[in-house]
Amino acid sequence: DTLVDADVAINAYMWQNGGHSGLDQWNFVMHPVYAAKSCDPDGDYTRQWVPELAGLPSEYIHCPWEAPLSLLSSSRISLMPAQHRAQPPKEEEAGQVRRL
Repeated sequence: DTLVDADVAINAYMWQNGGHSGLDQWNFVMHPVYAAKSCDPDGDYTRQWVPELAGLPSEYIHCPWEAPLSLLSSSRISLMPAQHRAQPPKEEEAGQVRRL
């Protein structure tokens, strides 16, 4: 529950800064794509933990939405939201279809 080096005062101060409600607010915004490109320029970490993107070249590993559709399809990557994908029929529906 608590870190070994926990410091209540610093923790409260950091939460205030994060919420932009403290006395001394830092103008600090981290862009996830820029941060990933600087920390993982070749995409090794991303490929290890997001194997769905492993087939993409380093140029697109951190921003697959910028990759050409031909590259995405050849890498078998779909960026379509799950609610728009064709879903397999539920077991009850499949049984109803078989009975018809």
